[in-house]
Amino acid sequence: MRLLHLALAPGQRVPEHRHPGCRVVVQGLEGSVTACLDGEPFALKPRSLIAFGGERLVLLANESAAPSAALVTLAEVR
Repeated sequence: MRLLHLALAPGQRVPEHRHPGCRVVVQGLEGSVTACLDGEPFALKPRSLIAFGGERLVLLANESAAPSAALVTLAEVR
């Protein structure tokens, strides 16, 4: 399992990518993070989360004017 603390400045984004072979959980920690799964946007506020299979195409972005942060958990599926 890997845990990533992702801090995003206003307007910053992580390009679309996949995590094959993993189960992914993204939890909002600070501000607002937009998680796009296969092009469908989900707004993550502090204490909200989204879980999905790593075969899905994901993009994470801070579309607000304030800093944001999320905790990304990658759990290998066996």
